[in-house]
Amino acid sequence: MKLYTSDTTNFNNNGLGVLDPYVTYAVVTDEINGEYSLTFNINPYSPYTDNIVQDNYVKCKVSDGTEQIFIIKKITKTLDTIGVYCQHVFYELLDNLVLDIYPQEATPNQFLTRILSNTNYATSFSGYSDIVTTKTARYVRKNPIEIMIGNDNNSMVNLFGGELKRDNYTINYLSCQIFSIFLFLLGFLLSLFGLLSRFLLGLG
Repeated sequence: MKLYTSDTTNFNNNGLGVLDPYVTYAVVTDEINGEYSLTFNINPYSPYTDNIVQDNYVKCKVSDGTEQIFIIKKITKTLDTIGVYCQHVFYELLDNLVLDIYPQEATPNQFLTRILSNTNYATSFSGYSDIVTTKTARYVRKNPIEIMIGNDNNSMVNLFGGELKRDNYTINYLSCQIFSIFLFLLGFLLSLFGLLSRFLLGLG
């Protein structure tokens, strides 16, 4: 786990330093089309205590083996530890705005291109999708995240289905994730096992 200042643009180095020797707890939450966050506790007497501030970046290895960038959003200090809550760099898009776009009979790839090239200020994000279905929608004064995974009927996730795979500044909008298939099959098998058990026990 590495720490960087809020104005960092090149993360291919150790930044301010490596936090791992001082971190006592860390967990990454990566929900499908939902929260992507990092929570960790760090020794308050570490040499990086003064640099644990809001909007600084933390780079952390996640479950798929990649290193992802997170932004420090909340800090809680006690005598024994410093608790830190971070959001994935994807959430930088919350502070941006799409004024008015109207993709017509467009694929998700084309939606992403229109969204990311029409933000109120330029971003470093790029997008890709393997979904070939086409849809039409209009978005006025929406932030990009609302457009992609918001609750509106015309959000991308409600128009196309699919799942976001967030990889730092690359947004992959995919038809299906292997992990989702695994969870579905696991749930199905557990349900089947439960029904079979009830039947054998004469409870069904």
